[in-house]
Amino acid sequence: MILVVLLVLLSPRRLIVALLSIGMVIVLAPSALEVIKVDQLVVYKFGQVIELVKGVSAGSDSFDTAHSAYTRVDEFANVALEYAEKPWFIVFGKGFGGSIAHHTLSEWSNQGDFSTDQVASGSFVRLHTTPSLIFLKHGLIGLMLFVALFSFAVLHIRKTPWLFIGIFWFSFYYSSFATLALVGGTALILGIYNVENNSVDRATINHAL
Repeated sequence: MILVVLLVLLSPRRLIVALLSIGMVIVLAPSALEVIKVDQLVVYKFGQVIELVKGVSAGSDSFDTAHSAYTRVDEFANVALEYAEKPWFIVFGKGFGGSIAHHTLSEWSNQGDFSTDQVASGSFVRLHTTPSLIFLKHGLIGLMLFVALFSFAVLHIRKTPWLFIGIFWFSFYYSSFATLALVGGTALILGIYNVENNSVDRATINHAL
């Protein structure tokens, strides 16, 4: 819903670019599936490399951090593997009620990884990171909009504090509580509106001069 609102708030020029990009995603999606079909063992080994870099041997705290980082990378890989089995979902995602199965060789039953209900059912709905969650719910188009929105925020973040608050929420707490979503989503929309409105005002002044 927020992604749709943001598209409406964008200027016509940016909206046209976004629509053309969406069309390219739809056309190129079949080719993307070949990249998505990664081997489970490769994903598992990649997680081991992450743990090694994080320094598992340093102690339990380092292990917890490394495991947390690996789980988040592994989530994204599992969404990709889900789409490799069900490619008709890859462009637009599986919707707000969408879920994934556990496809890789990693362990997801550790305390704090996922709720006991999700582990017991083998169906995972609430993922930890914004990219993984958007990829699951909104597919490649959602990912593309996330990258575009993040890039827009980085370019204009000094122009309004609302944009900083909004993109911080969207990047790290999108899947968290509804109250945070209300504050973060509102801040993000206000930030984009302020940037676009200021751009229009400057263009009007320059034209008048």
